[in-house]
Amino acid sequence: MTRLRWHIDEVDRGRVRGWAIDLSAPRERPVLDLFLDGRFAGQALANQNRPDLRSAGIGDGYHGFEWRQPELAGNDAAQRVAVEWPQLGFWGRSKAVAAGTMGVRTFRTAQAYLATRHAALATKTGRPASIVRELSANSVVARLMEPVRPDALGPCRGSTISAYQSYVLHRFRMEADFDPGFTDAEYRRFLRWYIQHYGSVRANLRIPLSSADLARLNAPIRGEQKRTEAMAIFEPDFAARPGLEDADWAFSNAASLGISDAIRIGSAHGDARLALFVRHHPILRAVDSADAQTREMLADLLAALHPEADSIVPRVESARLSRSKSGPVDVQLIGPFSKALGVGESCRRMAHALSATGLSLRTCDFVIDYPNEGLTAVPFTLKQPGAARINILHVNLEEIPKVLAYWPDVFTDATNIAVPYLELSQLAPEQELGLSLVDRVFAATEHIRTVVGARVPVDVVGSAVEITELPDRVSCRTKALGDLCGPHDFVVLVSGDALSGLERKNVVGAVRAFLAAFPDDPTCRLILKTHSIQRTHEARQLRIWENLQELSARDPRIILLDKHLDTDAYRQLQAAADVYLSLHRAEGLGYHVLECMQLGIPCIVTDYSGTCDFSTAETALRVGYEMVNVQTWQYPFTRGEQLWADPRLSDAVNHLRQLVDDPQLGRALGLKARTFVHENYTLQPFAQRLSTLLHPILSGRRNDGAPAD
Repeated sequence: MTRLRWHIDEVDRGRVRGWAIDLSAPRERPVLDLFLDGRFAGQALANQNRPDLRSAGIGDGYHGFEWRQPELAGNDAAQRVAVEWPQLGFWGRSKAVAAGTMGVRTFRTAQAYLATRHAALATKTGRPASIVRELSANSVVARLMEPVRPDALGPCRGSTISAYQSYVLHRFRMEADFDPGFTDAEYRRFLRWYIQHYGSVRANLRIPLSSADLARLNAPIRGEQKRTEAMAIFEPDFAARPGLEDADWAFSNAASLGISDAIRIGSAHGDARLALFVRHHPILRAVDSADAQTREMLADLLAALHPEADSIVPRVESARLSRSKSGPVDVQLIGPFSKALGVGESCRRMAHALSATGLSLRTCDFVIDYPNEGLTAVPFTLKQPGAARINILHVNLEEIPKVLAYWPDVFTDATNIAVPYLELSQLAPEQELGLSLVDRVFAATEHIRTVVGARVPVDVVGSAVEITELPDRVSCRTKALGDLCGPHDFVVLVSGDALSGLERKNVVGAVRAFLAAFPDDPTCRLILKTHSIQRTHEARQLRIWENLQELSARDPRIILLDKHLDTDAYRQLQAAADVYLSLHRAEGLGYHVLECMQLGIPCIVTDYSGTCDFSTAETALRVGYEMVNVQTWQYPFTRGEQLWADPRLSDAVNHLRQLVDDPQLGRALGLKARTFVHENYTLQPFAQRLSTLLHPILSGRRNDGAPAD
């Protein structure tokens, strides 16, 4: 019986997801070999946080893995993949590995493993860079490592931890778990959590550590020559496994934490290059590092497995990303270009608008921690970050510290502008650091301006949607829904990504409004469009989705579509509706409302937050609301007395019935909304607004002609 317990959850759209745990050593994280069409293609470390595993009693929950492979696509994806757990031991035959399953393979020596895997990959693709990066005193990035400001928000105020570490504590809602005074013992406890748990979340990216932190971790304990602070911090791991050697720990546990080449756990852990490689390949702990040929092979295999173009490179390796030898571009736009989500679409529309301004533009993809599916094609050439006169960070404020932490410093000599989508009326502590790192904000809506306008210069720039011809409703309905509804049914469309706010989108409220408006009308249909329910790990939200699935099974009028749609298919679904219903509690913009308005679809919308800029009395049916407290489980950035809207069910019910009783009202409303969107939310006016704001920054003058600050 194998020590490894595993499961492959998903093989789809260029990704393999699953989990694995070594039952004999559950604190260690297995490194898995992955094969595509029988060919060794890469590895994955099973150390990602999976709350569902923890709830099921499977270890501490940090046993998930994910492997991305662009070649993995099509209906036969699962049959093309195999996963193995390599083990050193007596030479033996591998068990037959069925497609899409996992097996165990043993190797007599580490060199045998190395030679087998090395032969399958290209070599000589480069050498790992230095793990240390020096930052100038005036560097914007250096602010991440500064002690927390005395006026900072939250329990970490006045502590000795860095701004980035405080940000991480708030991001994971761990600030209450540590004494804000941070005594020496408490700081040691914090470093253990930061390295062990946050390090596992970062997967193959090293966590940001200051030079002071590294010096402390590597310093010998007073009076002891062979024990470092790092060993003291991780003493529980040694106690749990009697006889564990320093080298063993460094090549196993430290490797899985992503710091084995940056801290010294003892005196016998080999050279830095081997440790760097073993971080991804713990099986090689027994390799003969004194053999020059083997050491050369190690470096070649490391470079082949982790080429610089594979993903975002960690900050400590960012010397591999050199600035362009040519002059800086005018504008560098940074955001989740390759992701299928609203912020990604907004980013792509801004890129189209910037391309029409006459300014030189570089587009850079930032996808760390975005769980959404990737697009099959992106209409831009995505490049690695380089020098720019203006950086536009089209990510939310809570993402900005990660951009600076894991990318080379292209920010210090530039004007840095954030484009955040803020839903609540006040910032959460984990959003404060991101705001402090930028020079100004481009707001998509007046709502966003009111949230941050007192803190930083703000310009309301709006957004843009793609303009299309008025669709043929019957044709689109047939293509999008088939026989799920008839040509004369009244179709209500509701949408909400399962990964981005079930409570904020208020999907349950929309279902209640539909049932109250049409309790037994067989000609009415409710389409609930979502995706990635199977990837929802939060127990409360998962139960809600399961209840909605059960409701859909009982009531054939309620159709739950849990799948990804490309742009054309989603537009057909929108055009198939008689009304788009958005009973959101808060929106930064409301992109789907804008898209439906562009198609001439009447919209029923909560009269609060970002949608108010375009959902007027002339363009939408607005739903009143009361302001209520946001519960901590409802929204990821909830602290204190934050509020959002609770839409009035009666208003939504009346509007739905009104559209059924008066179809002409819906048609007239849709045409007015379409006209408004064409005049204000197309690429031409969007590009003009951006050009008007950016050219003065580039010329060193404000919009009023005065010198820029």
